[in-house]
Amino acid sequence: MFGNPFLSFEVSLGEGERKKNILFRISPGSFSQINLDQNETLIRTVIEFSGAMKNERVLDLYAGAGNFTLPLAIRAGEVLGIEGSRTAIGDARFNAERNRIRNVNFIEGAVEEVLKNWDRGKPDRMIVDPPRAGCKNAVDQIVRLEPEKIVYVSCEPATFTRDLRLFKERGYTLRRICLIDMFPQTYHMEVVGLLQPS
Repeated sequence: MFGNPFLSFEVSLGEGERKKNILFRISPGSFSQINLDQNETLIRTVIEFSGAMKNERVLDLYAGAGNFTLPLAIRAGEVLGIEGSRTAIGDARFNAERNRIRNVNFIEGAVEEVLKNWDRGKPDRMIVDPPRAGCKNAVDQIVRLEPEKIVYVSCEPATFTRDLRLFKERGYTLRRICLIDMFPQTYHMEVVGLLQPS
């Protein structure tokens, strides 16, 4: 084998006293956005839409290697990430330790299954960044936890639209939306939507 098998990158967040550079390690088999400049824009948008505060609890679903989980921990009181990939969870825990971010925890397991048995109280904010198939099988469990805000990140507008309808039927309305051009001159966009109770 030649070279380092891990992808490493740094994200710079905040200003003044809150400024923090977060170093990420991504193992082969873990997902990562490859447009790093636009990934930083995506992270900032998620943080802005969430409006997370120091006394609040955030639940990050489909957390991967902590792309949103760790930056959110700079703003929030506690952040919990749920992820089904053992490799990604290993990276997320490594990244939290490497960056000395202590107010995060990661739970390994399928989001739908973990939420079915959820007994850790209600989160104030929820980040949802599912794979292309969307999160229709988790919508009921998400809504049951009654978050004040849901920030939905999607790379697939069709499933995003379908899931928005499911959330609307359960009392959540789209309040803000942002498109982030991840691959210029292609049709690939990340959609970020803010949902709140109607």
